[in-house]
Formats: sequence, C-alpha cells, structure tokens
Amino acid sequence: MKTLKNDVLTIAEIEDVNARVERVRGYLKQSTSAWLVVASEFVAAKNKLKTLAFEKFTNEVGITKSVADKLLMIGKCNPLYVESNLEIVSSAEGWTVLYSLATLEPKKIDELLLLIATNNSMRLTREVIFNFANNKPLNERRLIVASIEIDEAKMDVLTNEKFSEVTKQIDALKRVIDSVNAGFIVKQRETTIKKMSGRASANSTAFVMKSAA
Repeated sequence: MKTLKNDVLTIAEIEDVNARVERVRGYLKQSTSAWLVVASEFVAAKNKLKTLAFEKFTNEVGITKSVADKLLMIGKCNPLYVESNLEIVSSAEGWTVLYSLATLEPKKIDELLLLIATNNSMRLTREVIFNFANNKPLNERRLIVASIEIDEAKMDVLTNEKFSEVTKQIDALKRVIDSVNAGFIVKQRETTIKKMSGRASANSTAFVMKSAA
C-alpha cells in the first residue's frame, strides 16, 4: 500500500505502530526460543532412539526428514545455546534463520553475533547471514525473480521422459544464467523422493533464482 505524499502520521499513531512492532517482535522471539528447545529435543531423541524409533518420532511430530535434519543441525550447534548469545540468537525470526546461522563455522557465528549486538539498526536475517558468509555488504539485498516447483501429486502421472525433459530445460536455463553473469543464483533443494510405478525413484526438485539487488 502506497502512502500519499500529504499523508502524515501523528505522534500518537507512530507510538501505536512502534508498540505493535515491539509486541510482534516479542512473540517472534518467544517462537525462536521455542525452536531452539525443539531442536534440542530432536538431538536428544536422535541420540537415544534407534533409527526406526526416531523415524516414527519424526513422523508423529509431523515434519519431513529434511526439516528434521536441519533441526538436528541447529540442536548440535553449540554457539546458538551459549547464554551470552541467546539474546541475539532469539531475535532471529524462525527456525530457518537459525539453520542458516548453524551452517556457519562456530568462530564465524560468534563474529556475526557480535556485529549484530553492536549495531542496533541490524537484524539477524537469512539475508544478513548469507552476505556475511559470502563477504558481501551486510545490507545487500537479493530479490526472488522466479520459482519453479512441482506438486508431489503430479509425480504419480509424470513419466520419466517428461521429468527428464524438464530437468534438461532447467539445466539449460542455469547455463544461460551463468553466461549472463548478472548476479543470479540458482538454488536446488531436494524434496520428496517418490517411487513411480514400475520405474526408478525420481527426485522432485524446486529451483529458486535470486538476483543480487
């Protein structure tokens, strides 16, 4: 929604907005703290249960193996649980930010958290973590310009030939993007692996292209 040039917020309205922002951030902080506890539960379950029992635990919780693996990585990341870091770590909005942070080396995590702690205008986001990890300006932004996904249900009727053709076209697109060299990034994430009747297993993949703003 665009604001007209002659629109001016009163002091009372600004204070109301600020109060609402603080409340929402407080709720997000509670949510992130809860994810840290959840990740610890997954690590404890992984260490205690045999493989079949852990798989049942994951299924009963209602998450995919991919998410479970990421939660395990969070739960095993000691810097995220250091008491002096908890204030900043808990400001992350959601478990995906925690996972991005957990992919860094412990020393790098400490360096980034210190930067966040000493800069009141900076927030701990996946974008900031990505920029930090790739030696880019921390305030650099990336825009999602395209997304290619496939519904799991479609895998039941998708032939190997058609699936192969799609992946070939995506590979061709990646080569074009590489040749353009305009800051595009193509990310591939594996999702569900389903057995197609009478054929070999096939990976359902999603590709996200992002550009550096």
